[in-house]
Amino acid sequence: MKNQIFTFTFFWLGQISFFIFNFISSKELNVQEYGIYSIVLAVIMFGMRFMEIGIGDYYLIKGNEKGLKTIFIINFFKGILISVVFFCSSFFFNNFYDSDQLFALIVVSSSIFVIEPLKNPLIYKFYKEKRLIPVVIIERGTYLLSTIIGVFLMLYFKSVWVLIFTYLFYFLTQTLLSYIILPTFPSSKFDKSYAKEIITFSKYILGFILLTYFIRQGLDLIIPKMIGIPEFAIFSFTFLIGVSPTNFLIYPFNKLIYPVYTNEINNNSLETVVNKVFLKTFFLIAFLSLTVYYSSPYILDFLKHTKLFNYSLLGVVLIYSLLRGLAANLGTIFKALNKQKAYNRILVIEAIVIFVLLFLFNQNSIEIISVLGIAMFVHLIIGLIVLNGYISLDLKKIGINIAIGIALIFIELLLSYHFHIEFILIILNTLIFGVLLISFILSLKHYFVRS
Repeated sequence: MKNQIFTFTFFWLGQISFFIFNFISSKELNVQEYGIYSIVLAVIMFGMRFMEIGIGDYYLIKGNEKGLKTIFIINFFKGILISVVFFCSSFFFNNFYDSDQLFALIVVSSSIFVIEPLKNPLIYKFYKEKRLIPVVIIERGTYLLSTIIGVFLMLYFKSVWVLIFTYLFYFLTQTLLSYIILPTFPSSKFDKSYAKEIITFSKYILGFILLTYFIRQGLDLIIPKMIGIPEFAIFSFTFLIGVSPTNFLIYPFNKLIYPVYTNEINNNSLETVVNKVFLKTFFLIAFLSLTVYYSSPYILDFLKHTKLFNYSLLGVVLIYSLLRGLAANLGTIFKALNKQKAYNRILVIEAIVIFVLLFLFNQNSIEIISVLGIAMFVHLIIGLIVLNGYISLDLKKIGINIAIGIALIFIELLLSYHFHIEFILIILNTLIFGVLLISFILSLKHYFVRS
């Protein structure tokens, strides 16, 4: 259990530091600059999506130390390819967004993806053997350090270039630290058959990466063209606040619970864990989202940072975030079941819904986030139905609990609107969230110990 707590803590701190870095950047940059910053961040996140393409997942399922040299070579050439693609694409950014700043930023950021693949591939072995502390220190400790340094640099230089330096520093320190903590290097030779197996496995993960990127971050490259960079900056900042409950809670938790899912498949008890996770994460995200909704105006006003905040948009983003958190559970479960192809089809449907609706509704930020919310709802419903074909879900109980949760949210919003008791609701939701979180962790404790 110590490894799991350590892992979750570092991933959570990493999410917090990323949020703070972006928040400080939004405060120190002007509206136009923060819009540029958000576009560059979307590009970097796109490249980072290709860093893994399922290699770590494959090693977890079917890995041996003899394949680590093969993985290193695949990663190296993959990094060069990504870097070249980014460099070539940089020539189109200025014209597309009618800006003279993006070309140089994208060119320099392309070098990031040559550095990351050089890390010691023994990381995969340690992760498979659940020796998580060294892995977390290398991957998340350096990320935490980099974002903290990025915060101070942003406060001093107030420049979009700080974003590029932060990620360069992150990948450099991660690579160096991987050889300090894991001083040996795999001596095996390149294995063509093993490489073929990895590539075959990765093609479905690659489809998943492309689809999820388009649906989650890729739109950040399209939306500025639709509504303009200044309004996109407001959209990005409000979105950053609105999705924080999912980012702080679900993504670190899914990283932690993925090995548990793969273990419980062998124990024929995956259904029990999945039903428990779905029921409890919904309420956790809901109460945390309500806390964010009521407290954000007061906090931002206190910090004198309201230039990019849209309170009406925040409410819609929080509903989207709630659906997104539940859908994130689906992705992790399908991956554990090795049913990535089936999940990719669900993502295709979501992408089609987004494409069709955005063609009709794209005039402002609220229309765009509403489109994303509708598509996410379709994703969630279809995903639950498909997943129920592989494992036995208690759909009736899940549906009843979600209905109860929606009713509670509606009652709270009515109370807030008529009686203006936001401070009481902030305290109440925070307390309920804390109790539910402790209860949730304790209810899963024996799964972590067993895994």
